[in-house]
Amino acid sequence: MAKKLDISTPSAQQPVRVIVRFSLDGDTGSLVRNAIRPFLESFINTRTGTWESNAMPMHEATRALRRLLSALRDAHATNRGAIVDHVWIYLDQALVTPDEDEDDDDES
Repeated sequence: MAKKLDISTPSAQQPVRVIVRFSLDGDTGSLVRNAIRPFLESFINTRTGTWESNAMPMHEATRALRRLLSALRDAHATNRGAIVDHVWIYLDQALVTPDEDEDDDDES
C-alpha cells in the first residue's frame, strides 16, 4: 500500500519547481480546459501548453497536482467527447525560495 506524504515534515516544506503539460482530445469549445483553469491558479501559463511554477512548497505542489489530476480524471463528465491524451509532470528541487520568486516577479 502506498505511503501518504506527511506534509508536516520539513521535506514537505522544501520548495520545488513544477512543470505540467497535458493534452485533451475532443474538448470542443475548451469546456474541460476552462473548467480546470482554477486548479492551475498556482501556476504560470507559458502559452505553449505548459503551466509552470518556479518555486512552491512541496505540500502545495502535491495539493495542486492532486486537484488537477482529479479534474482531468473527471473530464468526461464536463465534456462527453473529451479524452485526456497525456499528462506530463516534471518536478525538481527549486533553485530559489518562494519569497525570492515573488520578488523577481515584482521587478519585471
